[in-house]
Amino acid sequence: PLPSPGPRVSGLTGEGVDALRTSVLARLWGGGTPSAVALVSERHADALRRAAEALGRAEEASRVSTLEVLSGEVGLALEALGEVSGTSVSDALLDTLFQRFCIGK
Repeated sequence: PLPSPGPRVSGLTGEGVDALRTSVLARLWGGGTPSAVALVSERHADALRRAAEALGRAEEASRVSTLEVLSGEVGLALEALGEVSGTSVSDALLDTLFQRFCIGK
C-alpha cells in the first residue's frame, strides 16, 4: 500500500500546523518521549534543538508573517534534521569534524 500523505498545512491560516508537529514528533521519537532518545553526540542534541526552535518560529510565522518566512524556517528545521540523519552536511559541520578529529593535518 502507498504511504498516507502527511497532514495538510496552510501557511496562510496556520491550519494543520499542530498536526504537522505531532506527525514530525511521532516519527522522530517513535511514539516515546524525547528524553528516551539516546543521542549519539552533542552535535545531534544541538541539531535537534535548532530544529525544534526553527519549527517554533515557523509556527509563529504561520500566524503573523509571510509564506516565505514560514518556508525559510521549515527549511532550517529540515537542514538541522538532515545533520542528524546524515542527509545534509553543512560547511559548519565539516569544520567541526576537522577540528574535532584533526582530519587533514
